[in-house]
Amino acid sequence: MFVLSRQENESITIGDDLVLTVVKIRGKQVALRAEFTGRQMPKEPLDFAMLRDDRRELAPEIMCELVDLRGNKVRLGINAPKTMSVHRKEVYDAIRRAKPDDESEGGTAGAPIPAKPKPSSGSGTAKKLPPEAPA
Repeated sequence: MFVLSRQENESITIGDDLVLTVVKIRGKQVALRAEFTGRQMPKEPLDFAMLRDDRRELAPEIMCELVDLRGNKVRLGINAPKTMSVHRKEVYDAIRRAKPDDESEGGTAGAPIPAKPKPSSGSGTAKKLPPEAPA
């Protein structure tokens, strides 16, 4: 679970298709809005309220949990596939501005890139022999 602190009117971007915004903090309850911008998710915004330790499925494989609530700040936990990025909205926007348009497809802005395996010493590569002397 990835946990982020947010205040009213601050957002979290999940992938390229989902924006979760803290609409209102009132006592022990938080009003949230999930806006779906992608082709694969519903178009209508989803408005809902949460109390501490409540969980809500936002989309298949994407869960939101209200981890903590202190004054004017909430801590939201996001469970999403590791291939999907989860950022504060302002960080996501900065990443999008820094990347060329052709690299921003697929909902992985800022997602970890799998490491390439390191070749082992005996990975089947042939040893180069010195050139033979002419006879």
